[in-house]
Amino acid sequence: MRKKILYFFILTFLPIAVFAATPYQRTVLAKKICQCPRCNLQYTDFKNYQYQTPVKKDAHCSIRCDFNGTDFAHANMHGINFTTCVRGYVTYLKSASFVNSIFEYADLTRANFTGVNLNQANFSYANLSHAKFFLSDLSHTNFTHANLSYAQSRRDAMHGWGSDFSFADFSFAVLYRANLYGNFQYANFSHADLQHARIQTDLDVFQHPLTENQLFEGTDFSYANLRFAKILTSSRGQPNLNRAILCHTIMPNGKENNRDCQFEKKQFPTNLFKPLIRSSTSSNPENSSNSSY
Repeated sequence: MRKKILYFFILTFLPIAVFAATPYQRTVLAKKICQCPRCNLQYTDFKNYQYQTPVKKDAHCSIRCDFNGTDFAHANMHGINFTTCVRGYVTYLKSASFVNSIFEYADLTRANFTGVNLNQANFSYANLSHAKFFLSDLSHTNFTHANLSYAQSRRDAMHGWGSDFSFADFSFAVLYRANLYGNFQYANFSHADLQHARIQTDLDVFQHPLTENQLFEGTDFSYANLRFAKILTSSRGQPNLNRAILCHTIMPNGKENNRDCQFEKKQFPTNLFKPLIRSSTSSNPENSSNSSY
């Protein structure tokens, strides 16, 4: 009974105390309760932070981390681990949410976001090298000028599910040797460095039936460097970029592709499909031809 009362007190009153605390106290409290929505945590030290070390026998998937709207600009978040109870993972975290959070210029090297909601988060100029984004919602997320070298987002082995990068902005980002799997419809890779990267999607990512032609629909590779990259629509399939945007794009074979330079900026469709990870994708026909690799 005492434990229940203490647990109730922590969840009820500590989040209120966070707002009234000094920056240092606010950081300490945020780490203890895994909550600090709309807080200013700029320049704070979250290096190697993990709510608690996951132990299968003791984990109950009961903690809901809430950092929605929190400002982590310039923070040291090297090696943080937000792994939730998703697809066989057993941790203390039932959920973790960073909707509209700010990570500008933050150090997120080797960060682990598994089963996390990062919708509309801002990672511009952040260091995300070797970061992991497994089964997470990154739709409408801002990665402009970010370092995503060696970043990973793997495919769920059983169902083929992946992370949602739809409408994400990777413009001017570095994705050297990144290995990302998920939904990339209407993602913006303009001016991005994708040399030796592997960008893969598949029909299993979506709840609704699509064709191979629709998987990279609206994905913008204008002025991107795809030298030696692998853009795949299935584990064994050839790249199909019929409905992607190619303009001054350096293709994997080193040749420049200007197929779509004559078209105006494309409009997002109004009829949207829903993928398996919390956001939406589209099906808007466009007349274009395959691009040779």
